[in-house]
Amino acid sequence: MSMAAPKRWFDERRSAAFLVFACALIVRCLWLTVPIEVPAQDTPDYDEIALNLVSGQGFVSHDNWFGHPMRSWRAPLYPALLASVYGLWGYHHWIVQVLQAFVGACTAVGVLILARRLHPPSGLVVGLIVALYPSLITMSAQIMTETLFAALLVAALVVATGSRFTATGSGLLVGLATLTRPVGLLLALALVLPRLWSAWQHRDGRAWLASIRRSAWMLVGLVLVLSPWTIRNGLVHDAFVPVSTHGGFILAGSNAHQPQWRQADGWQIQPDVFAQMPNEVERDRYWRSQAWTWIAAHPLAWLRLVGERFLRFWYVFRPDFNVGFMLWVPLILVGAVRFGSTPAYREITVFSALSVLVFSTLLYGSTRFRLPMEPLFLLYVGPVLSTAWASARRRMWIAAGVVWAVVNLMVWWKQEIVRGWVLEILYAGGLK
Repeated sequence: MSMAAPKRWFDERRSAAFLVFACALIVRCLWLTVPIEVPAQDTPDYDEIALNLVSGQGFVSHDNWFGHPMRSWRAPLYPALLASVYGLWGYHHWIVQVLQAFVGACTAVGVLILARRLHPPSGLVVGLIVALYPSLITMSAQIMTETLFAALLVAALVVATGSRFTATGSGLLVGLATLTRPVGLLLALALVLPRLWSAWQHRDGRAWLASIRRSAWMLVGLVLVLSPWTIRNGLVHDAFVPVSTHGGFILAGSNAHQPQWRQADGWQIQPDVFAQMPNEVERDRYWRSQAWTWIAAHPLAWLRLVGERFLRFWYVFRPDFNVGFMLWVPLILVGAVRFGSTPAYREITVFSALSVLVFSTLLYGSTRFRLPMEPLFLLYVGPVLSTAWASARRRMWIAAGVVWAVVNLMVWWKQEIVRGWVLEILYAGGLK
């Protein structure tokens, strides 16, 4: 009997993981069959780099930059992934989309594992929510970094269990996330700071040393992944470029009297910029200096932008109404308030807080930044759902949930009208 219990426990967990994976993969593959045009956005740049890698020209893009070579403009991992697909099977987006459907399904299983660790009774429910979450389903059809980045964030948190081996593995995954999007480096801080703070707060010398050792091993994994690309950039540019030369442009475009997101042809670089500064690193440094100079000279205008970008981060029309996110927002907020400061959730909470802080204070607060974080936000839903279900007021909570769902479905049904109203308000307030 004692031997049967662990086997039954393992079988139940394996069955739940298979259910979540199967549901996630099926709905994502079904979505790929829907004939909906996917906006290109950054896809042409990723494709060009990938195809140049396949053809032997190296990691470079120039078609969108008036013929000027951009050798470190993008973080390398996603274009390298595309290059491996195109090199093996030819230039076909549908193969990438199927691969991303598989990656998205693995992300749902990763969230299931995290949810079980954080609040075991609600693990399967949270895993299924992520598996069937509309924004994550549609995300797999986009030739963009979101799907891969979300998977790496979840994987790094799954692996981060405290031993030397897992700390190094977590550092490796954080490094890969950083090579997908440089803001992934914030997860390294989130995995280190809460443990150090807790050890210091309790004046626990052993815990402090254990946290230091764990952080050191995570740093080893991080450096192992980042250093080859950083060395490559140093050889190419004869300068220190940790990941990409994209940051300065984003900083300058986000911090100005007329930021790029307000402009009809936003995020464009004029040809004369390349003529005046042909060096890629020089341009990056110039834009960074421009951004910091503007912030120092216009602190009140910058504070207004911080508020605007914070609102942009939570915007729910992009361009369609994000009904999936809005359905769970109340439970996410309640869960973050009630459980966000507990030891189980502290790393996710710190990472979320740091990310929102950076996106609001320095970057442009796009909903594209929020989307890969939504699987982590949904982890706050589990304990709230469980508590509400066990409550004596269960029927009241169910009724409130039904009303909220109906309201959001009505907004989704009439989203063009509602979006028009929202845009009018934003334009009137100078926020659009």
